[in-house]
Amino acid sequence: MTRNKKSLPFRILAATFALIFAGSSWAAVGDQFAKVTLNKPDKVQAGHLAFVDATQGKLIETDLTGKITWEFFIPMSMLGRGRLSAGTDVEWLPKSDHFLLAIAGAGVFEINRQGQTTWKYLTKFADHDADRLDNGNTLFVNGWDADNDPVMTEVDSDGKVVLQLFARDLELDSTERHSVASEMYSNTHANAAQKLGPGEYLLSLRNFNQFVKIKDGKVIGRVKNARNVHDPLPYENGFLFAAHLAEDKSALMRQIGPGQREPFFKPDDGTWTPLRTVELLQNGNILITGGREIGQLDKDGDLVWSVVVEHFGSGKNAQKTGSYLYKVAFVYK
Repeated sequence: MTRNKKSLPFRILAATFALIFAGSSWAAVGDQFAKVTLNKPDKVQAGHLAFVDATQGKLIETDLTGKITWEFFIPMSMLGRGRLSAGTDVEWLPKSDHFLLAIAGAGVFEINRQGQTTWKYLTKFADHDADRLDNGNTLFVNGWDADNDPVMTEVDSDGKVVLQLFARDLELDSTERHSVASEMYSNTHANAAQKLGPGEYLLSLRNFNQFVKIKDGKVIGRVKNARNVHDPLPYENGFLFAAHLAEDKSALMRQIGPGQREPFFKPDDGTWTPLRTVELLQNGNILITGGREIGQLDKDGDLVWSVVVEHFGSGKNAQKTGSYLYKVAFVYK
């Protein structure tokens, strides 16, 4: 009888790698990454999509058919002690065709198509959302904020801090704060910021179920009872925001006026959860994402295009698969 001379540790290691690659559906440029589930071509904004696959450790770009067109493996020299699975944001920079990555525990990085880092700001206080502003500054939030950590920061191109806000600046009622027991500690859990004009910002605070409007460092407006809010967006005369209503139930809500809101898009339970990305596209469509879905809504809130990443998880199942969509950036082509 011929005996297998490979050691037990070797066989265990080989089996482990096999499980990892099988579970992550390892893919490369030219491969199909997502499956089209709806397409109304005359109503769709043309372009590509960019997002991070935390399991594979890379930034991926696909076309609207779901095929990978470009990828960037995030090196350990960039990641350091950061965590891709803790709300890594990606933004596409149209002027340069570069990408901006905010990695929890590492910082904010601008990379080009050759995978070179063209700008970086190292900090443990950047994740969930980072934007390059028209003046060249970079705005980012800190979703994993301890009590005395900054919640929102703006730095110039030289890395000089020009604005920093803390929870104490936001006039919050501590009795309205809630947290998710299964997550590591965060105070406000800021997950999005947007500059609206000179000195004016919109800041999303998930742990307080609200988003606030800030002018010159002071809160001048507040929208409350926005359950587990993500990505609030000025829209017409009000706002759109993603609300995570329950473990496997989400909705895109439209805030019309004080105390007046209605569902703009309400998917079936167990799908599109949690909704996180809300991005207004050039043709007026709205880009949205769930844990495994990406779609475009028209101005009436009707889905006109969508894909699903079948090996990704959604809602409570995301923790089982280890892979899910956090944010997706639209790339105009």
